[in-house]
Amino acid sequence: MRKYIFMFIVAIGTFGFAQSVNSDIAIGTVFKIGKSASTKFKHINVPKANMIIKRGGVANYKGLVGRLVVVTSIHKKKNSSTVIRFKLKNGKRFFGSHTLLRANAEKALNSGELILISDKKE
Repeated sequence: MRKYIFMFIVAIGTFGFAQSVNSDIAIGTVFKIGKSASTKFKHINVPKANMIIKRGGVANYKGLVGRLVVVTSIHKKKNSSTVIRFKLKNGKRFFGSHTLLRANAEKALNSGELILISDKKE
């Protein structure tokens, strides 16, 4: 019985946190790209190395960490997940070839791949 009560409390807490994340994200919100748990990003859709090289860029995934990005569009899917598109705050291109990247907002924030810096456009 204790297990079920504990699981229920954790589920409610997680659901409440996910809802607050959705309401905080708006166009112009600034994020910082954090470290991924593995060598590849799981919740940020980063292009494969061959596509980066094909478009004339340099596939340096470690160079993304610490970069500031600005949300350009928000799309809510049917399964209640939020997909955001973002660009670099300084106006340059990711890897020298891509202007925009996509990410699942809730999962990227929970895993630490995206870190909320400010709610307003600076």
